[in-house]
Amino acid sequence: MMGLHFSVFIELLSLLLLLSPLIVLATTDPSDVQALGVLFGSLNNAPQLTGWKSSGDPCGESWKGVSCEGSAVIAVQLPGVGLSGTLGYLLSDLLSLRTLDLSNNNIHDTIPYQLPPNLTYLNFASNNFSGNLPFSISTMASLTYLNASHNSLSQSIGDIFQNLQSLSELDVSFNNLAGNLPDSFSSLSNLSSLFLQNNQLTGPVNVLSNLDLTNLNIANNHFDGWIPQEFESIPNLMLGGNSFNSGPAPPPPPYMSPPSSGVHNHNHTGSSANPPHGQDSQASHQNHDNDKKKLAIGPIIGISLGSILVALCALLFFINFHKIFSRVKMKKSVILRILWDLFLLEQIKVLFSFQ
Repeated sequence: MMGLHFSVFIELLSLLLLLSPLIVLATTDPSDVQALGVLFGSLNNAPQLTGWKSSGDPCGESWKGVSCEGSAVIAVQLPGVGLSGTLGYLLSDLLSLRTLDLSNNNIHDTIPYQLPPNLTYLNFASNNFSGNLPFSISTMASLTYLNASHNSLSQSIGDIFQNLQSLSELDVSFNNLAGNLPDSFSSLSNLSSLFLQNNQLTGPVNVLSNLDLTNLNIANNHFDGWIPQEFESIPNLMLGGNSFNSGPAPPPPPYMSPPSSGVHNHNHTGSSANPPHGQDSQASHQNHDNDKKKLAIGPIIGISLGSILVALCALLFFINFHKIFSRVKMKKSVILRILWDLFLLEQIKVLFSFQ
């Protein structure tokens, strides 16, 4: 009897050991299962996605192109398998996804507004996506590679690159993107390769001048202005098919220091009758006295010059008027008196004009 119970126990233990791998593997995160199920339906339940279904266990079963770590889906890699349809609306639930490669298919419609937030590698190249790059890309601080080339993207490139300091390669070539380059391009401090060729982009390219690039292709757009001198250090540079100004770029304007200006303190709450105190107020009084002295010297010089001029005129008049004296029957003393009165009158006029 004892031996029978022992044999039953051994059989049960063996059964548990056989089933334990299935139990461990069948632990895919439910949100990942749901997101992949929606994606499968949006891709028209493509038969080439072997193993895929609307529900199941992607990490425990063999779903084509799906890689896991434990219970988390970390990669979906399906390049060039002939997929069509759209990308659904639950990709943002794939919180552990780091690689998403759906390049070289025929997926259409716009790129979903919400994408997996923790991607490091995103490749949508050579599909039929329209619209623009979604704003959710701006939150992907870990993204190192972004390729949306050879699609039908249009509009202007959004200003979404402020927080993408990890991005090393960006390719949006062969689209219909238009408008000026976004200012946030200048924040891509780790970018080494940038491909913008064959779009409808316009304006200057100075926003790229401080990037440490190895590869830059901006050919066949409508860029204008001067080619930044910093581009000369880029090993692989393609600029043709634009409207850049010919000749070297003009040097930057010389630096001019801002004019120095004193600090003026205006006391709006206190009484204006209070005299200023301290070293600054003494300097202010000294400057004020100097200004008053300068103002007083000017009129004095003017009066002196005026008096001299009047005296000279009177002297000339007296010398040349002896002929008149011989013809006019008037005493010489009267004439001198008149001249003296005129001289005094002129001095009074000068004094009144000064006041």
